[in-house]
Amino acid sequence: MSRRKLKNILGPGKSNPRNAVFVLLAIAALYLLQESGFWPAAGPGPQTDGLISGRVVKVHDGDTFTMIDSGDQKIKVRLFGIDAPELDQAHGRESRRYLRELLEGHEVRVESRGFDQYDRLLGLIYRPDGHSITQDLVESGQVWVYENYCDIDYCAQLRQAQKEAKSARRGLWGDENPLAPWKYRRAQN
Repeated sequence: MSRRKLKNILGPGKSNPRNAVFVLLAIAALYLLQESGFWPAAGPGPQTDGLISGRVVKVHDGDTFTMIDSGDQKIKVRLFGIDAPELDQAHGRESRRYLRELLEGHEVRVESRGFDQYDRLLGLIYRPDGHSITQDLVESGQVWVYENYCDIDYCAQLRQAQKEAKSARRGLWGDENPLAPWKYRRAQN
């Protein structure tokens, strides 16, 4: 570790090597406690096999919502493997309205797939009865399968559902030439 990094960690005038050793030992001890399970990692509340249950309190757009888990913790969730139109894009508000009708105020289960660059929980979303909300959004033509990020076996099912929605011209596929959200965002920058 460089002297500059140590100064940033320890503050000005406190870059004594003994202090640095103490800080490094403290970090190592915390890491070992966390790895041993004695001190759990921060993150969404109680989990079972990668599943988090909670009630949806706000739908932000067609692929993002906030839920409150069983520990009363607010968690912002981004649906894994799909991409909804931006709100100011064609079908953006319709996509949000559709997701709102499905989720807001309802209980859901989230199958965790990690976190995105904005620290939102990525997940496949299910109703308590096991019905896939993710699949429903694709089948109804509200979203695109996000090809660059949909990299699990389940994505083959989503691709097939998208193909069927396109051929039936459901939702956004009813437009003559719908623009994928990632292309829309790139054009805006």
